[in-house]
Amino acid sequence: ILDVNVKAYDQKDNRWIISANWSLTHSTWTSQAVLEQLTGDETTFVPYLASPDQYTITASYDDGTILHVVSINITVSQGDFGANTLRTT
Repeated sequence: ILDVNVKAYDQKDNRWIISANWSLTHSTWTSQAVLEQLTGDETTFVPYLASPDQYTITASYDDGTILHVVSINITVSQGDFGANTLRTT
């Protein structure tokens, strides 16, 4: 299980929560059911199948002027997963 969330930041480091549209792409797994939410500030990725191919989780947000899109690639293998934090700008 992997929780993914998105927040907006401006040049003055002001932060606010945004509601993004979440989607998942994979070479063979096309079901969006592994994402617990498809709209909101966060989603939870619950993969059912290990795969040597990456899953890509994408969040998109339209602020009325610009469409913002960010993605994270995840490889799922059998075994245990420890805690990990990834921050991007």
